Amino acid sequence: MYLSTEGYPLRWNPATKKNEYEHRMIIEDVLGKPLKKEWRTHHVDEDKTNNDHSNIVLCENHSYHRMLHRRMKALRATGNPNMVRCSLCGEWKEQKLISGNRISGWCKKCHNASQKRGEYE
Repeated sequence: MYLSTEGYPLRWNPATKKNEYEHRMIIEDVLGKPLKKEWRTHHVDEDKTNNDHSNIVLCENHSYHRMLHRRMKALRATGNPNMVRCSLCGEWKEQKLISGNRISGWCKKCHNASQKRGEYE
């Protein structure tokens, strides 16, 4: 088995006469058509070499794929995929207790403390 520099298995594609990502070829076989460039694939068990079609989810874009990883990380850490991590204190909180966005938000406790110190004004 040949692996890409990112650790994904590659497979020879006789139609294009080059090695391609095996997981993308598998999804194309399942769909019966080529994947659009912006489509991403996600390995449910996060094992890049497990290319069983039941382990691969098709994502419409990179943002959706990143969201799946964020939710999986929250699920592993807290048991709840809807939790968000405060970028200041590092604690997991409910989304309604986070200001900003899901990527770089902070909890209201940290935000209020930083405003008292004159930060973020």
